[in-house]
Amino acid sequence: VVEDAIGAVGRLRIREGAAWGLALLHDADNVRKISLCRTLSVFPDPGIVTAMGSELNQEQDPFVHQAAIRALLQVHSDSARDVLLGLLRHPTPVMRGRAASALGAWGDRELGEDILPLLPDDDPGVQEAVLTALAEANYLGARQDLAGIRRLASQGTPRVRAAAFRLLGLLRDTESSAMITDVTRNIQPADPWEPREAAF
Repeated sequence: VVEDAIGAVGRLRIREGAAWGLALLHDADNVRKISLCRTLSVFPDPGIVTAMGSELNQEQDPFVHQAAIRALLQVHSDSARDVLLGLLRHPTPVMRGRAASALGAWGDRELGEDILPLLPDDDPGVQEAVLTALAEANYLGARQDLAGIRRLASQGTPRVRAAAFRLLGLLRDTESSAMITDVTRNIQPADPWEPREAAF
């Protein structure tokens, strides 16, 4: 019932909701924190950005992190963007990847300049998030590291390779066409009669 009431405060944009939600956030359990992050994201209160930044630095639950990052993305202020930019240097790969994803979805092509330096990150999850974010931001400046993108397209994990190929296509990198052709040449048409495992 409490989570539904928290959600209703945000949907109805009850004026006192920001102060009330911020007061509850610090001592709430993780399920309630996720609901509060969603609700608080609709209010244009500068204290919300500070609270989300605090949750990202103190809380360990990945679902709370994800909710706080989504809240910053929805608040969409300069200070929210700055919190996300700071997370690009976070010691945890998951946080760096989530920050890159959020910045890619921000809607500002120039944020690609801040995302691109993470391309050589050792973590495949970060690599995939960076490549996807650069493509989503439509950051054509990624051409300055075509060698790094090509390296990931040939040596990365399958998901990293797929994201690298998407970005190379967006960048219209004709020099990668031989590598892309090699991959597509090895595709075998699926046998419609071959039994397959159901994907759930």
